[in-house]
This record gives sequence, structure tokens and C-alpha cells, in this order.
Amino acid sequence: MLKAIDVKCLFGLYSYFLDFTNPELKLKFITGPNGYGKTTILSFINSLYLCQFDIFKKVPFDSITYLFEKETIEIIQERVNDDSENEDSDESHQIEMKLIVRFYRNEHPEAVEVFELKKDDNEDKIGHNLGIYLSSLSCYYIKDQRLRHKQAVVEGNAARPADIVSILAVKDNADDLCNLLAEQSTKLNNALNVAKLQFGTSIDEVEYNKRKQQLLPVLEQLQKFGLADESLIPKDYVGANVLFLTAYLVALEKAVNEIIPFVQRLETFFDIIDRSHFADKRMEIHPRYGYRFKMNNELENILPPFVLSSGEQHILILSYELLFKAKETDIVLIDEPEMSFHLMWQMDFLKNLSSIIKLRNIQCIISTHSPQIFSQNWKLTVDLYKLSKSRETYE
Repeated sequence: MLKAIDVKCLFGLYSYFLDFTNPELKLKFITGPNGYGKTTILSFINSLYLCQFDIFKKVPFDSITYLFEKETIEIIQERVNDDSENEDSDESHQIEMKLIVRFYRNEHPEAVEVFELKKDDNEDKIGHNLGIYLSSLSCYYIKDQRLRHKQAVVEGNAARPADIVSILAVKDNADDLCNLLAEQSTKLNNALNVAKLQFGTSIDEVEYNKRKQQLLPVLEQLQKFGLADESLIPKDYVGANVLFLTAYLVALEKAVNEIIPFVQRLETFFDIIDRSHFADKRMEIHPRYGYRFKMNNELENILPPFVLSSGEQHILILSYELLFKAKETDIVLIDEPEMSFHLMWQMDFLKNLSSIIKLRNIQCIISTHSPQIFSQNWKLTVDLYKLSKSRETYE
């Protein structure tokens, strides 16, 4: 978990100590006026996790310190500028720039590793120990420009780079869910293959019916999302078939237990969209199409994703990617989630996000201009304007 970041002299102006810890929920919102560095700080976090140091060479600052549970990473930027004036330019001429990177284990005062990165150095110059540590971290960044995903459609080479196209994120995510549902359906059917059943034990009728009843609610959920049909429901107890019925029941229980976490994510996704009350339309989920929407009219017209409103697409993308694309224990960065949300959706955001964080065990850091996004719970925020002023007073 990323506990805090200490930024000194960002843009040559602002110094912040951002505490991301929260005893109740791994969630913090970064607030502040435009131009104080909310998006830049998210980019600093994302770039470190991806082991990409270019942004640290381009954006001016004195130092950035990342505080983790057991490790600390400090990046110091040194710039030497040419003092000679150029009448045709307001910019000073940079003649040298380098980064000094220090990697610490918190229980030891001495740095595990110290190295330098000059302006033109590539990521292969990063220290071995830090590289191994960063490879163990995972970050998912949902940017403000999230309505389209970029994809490489033709594999590139040294002579010709890959062709990059952009596609609608809601369509891309629907296709992704289609694949996930198909994978889960295949696993479920394989687990219940008669040839794989293990015979040898039997249970009495009372125990059989009790365990069958416990399975029915989950089987209803599986049917709701097209992962099962009525044929999966265990048959009525017949003494003559007890060995087969027991073997099938045991296999079904095991398969259901393995698929429950995925089904919980589906239910959460479905509930968030259902509570959002998309205008005169409802969502359906099935392995054939991932998700789609039908109009609430007599013809029940199927709507292609591109006709959804901007706000509807934003809430679909945020909910889906938090639930199905971010990995367990990831740090997730979200830039301005309130984009295109009407007031009620902004007010529901914290409730929806909290349910996802508890289910997925992820840490979220979010930049926003809207107090409604965090239900005006200022304990969940770090405000850059206030931090910069308080640090000026302190220093």
C-alpha cells in the first residue's frame, strides 16, 4: 500500500505531504484548484509503478518521496540552467538534468540502492533492486479521457511502428466481459463433466436436500447471467442413484465455490448500473454479448453502445474497469470521475466505490473538483491548496 507522498517544490512553487492512509477504507481524494498538480501527482504515481521515469525528467520539482509499508523511494531532480538571456525566448536553456534515485528498506537507515538517471538515459539504467521491487507493484490508471481505448492492430517492428486505433471503451469492455463469461462457463461445464465425477461416497436424503437448497440461490444468479440453465440444478433424491447424485452434488458445490467471487463482481456491476437508472433502458449480461442495453418499450430495441450518453458511458467504464480490469491489491488512480455525471450520480459515487473497494481489496486515489463525489466527507480528502499554504507557513 502507498501510505504517502512528499512532494517538494512542484513546478518550482508547491510543496505537499499527501497522506493516503485511512483506517476505514483504502481511499483518498485529491482536491484543489486547477493548476495545483492533481493530475500530475496521479501521473507521478502511475509512472513510478510502471517503472517509467520520463515524466520525472520533464516536470520540474526538487524531490518526491514515496512512502510504502516497508519501503521508501526518493527521487531528487537536479537541473542546471544556462543563465544567459535570449531575447527571443522567455525560457532558460537547460544544459544539464539528472535524477538521483534512492531506494530504502524502512527498517534500515542506509539506502539499499542509489543511482542516477541522466536526461537521455533509458529505463534499463534503473537499479536492479528497485526494478525488482517495482515489478511486484501493480497500478491501474483510469484517465479523464476514458471514453475510448487505444489498441495496436498491426504488430510493429523497428522499421514500422504498430498501427494504433481507438475504439469505444464501452464496446471494448463488453467484448472483454463476453470473453470472461465464456471462460467461466467453460470452467463450470468442464467441472461437471460426467467423466470427471468422483464416485465412492454417498449422503442421505436429508443432507442431500439441505445442501441442494443451499446451492439454489447461487444457481439462480448463474442463470441470471447466462452461465447456467436449469439442467445444472441437482435432480431429486432417488436412493438407487445416490452415488451419482452425491458425486454430482459435490462437484457442483466445488465449481460454485470457485465461481462465486466472479459472480459477486457481476452482481455488484449489475446493481450499480441498475441503481443508476439509465434513461428508459436496462442492462442485460450474457456470454453471447457481454453486456447490452434494451429500451423499455414494446419492441425492446437493442441499443448499440455508441448511442449511450456520455455520462452513461462514463459510469459503465468506471464500474466495469474497477471490478474486472483492476487486479486484486492494485492501486487504482482515477482522474475526475465526476465527468458528465448529473448530481445524483455524483452523490452515489462514494457508495458505489466503497462497495467495489471492499469486494476487490484495492487502494484508490482519486482527483476531483466535486465535493459531491466524496459526499462532502472531507476526512477522505487531501487538498493541495490547503497543503501548499500550510507548508508555506510552516517553512
